[in-house]
Amino acid sequence: MLGGTDDDATVEFERAISAVLGVTLMVAIVVLLASVVAGFVLTYDDQLREPEFDNATDGSINPWSNTDALLAPRDPTAGAENVRYRVRIEIKDANMEGDSLNELDVSVTTSDDMFSGTSASDIESFEVEKTDGTTLDIESDVDGWVVSDGGSSLQIQLSGSEYTNPSTGDVITVVFDGVANPNDPDTYDVTVVLNEGEDEQSGELEILARTESIRARPAERAGLVAAH
Repeated sequence: MLGGTDDDATVEFERAISAVLGVTLMVAIVVLLASVVAGFVLTYDDQLREPEFDNATDGSINPWSNTDALLAPRDPTAGAENVRYRVRIEIKDANMEGDSLNELDVSVTTSDDMFSGTSASDIESFEVEKTDGTTLDIESDVDGWVVSDGGSSLQIQLSGSEYTNPSTGDVITVVFDGVANPNDPDTYDVTVVLNEGEDEQSGELEILARTESIRARPAERAGLVAAH
């Protein structure tokens, strides 16, 4: 008998529809998986990125605007190299009043080679926020940079001509590059001294394992945006 029956045509039609639906479903699954993978890669990449730094005080772009730590790194990861650091000290001892700033010493316990790769040319900024609301740039006053104690201590020497008559409450801030973080995640003791003991203050530096550092960065950015 020539030709097929209606049942045969129906079966062929259903097979064709099933094939089309199968291909469509596979395409949809592939697109969905690609979107999920792309989203994961972008999220992970964003976690690995360090927040951009700017010397401005705007909390949305300055990773140090929410901390008054004596010594603070841009990247707290153990073993990180060429890290930008900020030293911040508010004058609290009246012995500094009527004098000039001639020395700023920073030391970190058990952190050999931490400052060994630094020099005066690594200074990004050196400023004093005075109690009268003015800001004084004293970077040009630096005339010496001495690393000692196996690289765990740094002395910044100044001529004393730019910053005279300090006042209690003035805030001295110096930002510089080239620091090598300690290899071991831990909390390290920090001491900052002005003018050979006229004002001496102590604090801590927390160095994190890499996984802890990665987890901390999104939270850090969230805090910066909130502060802004």
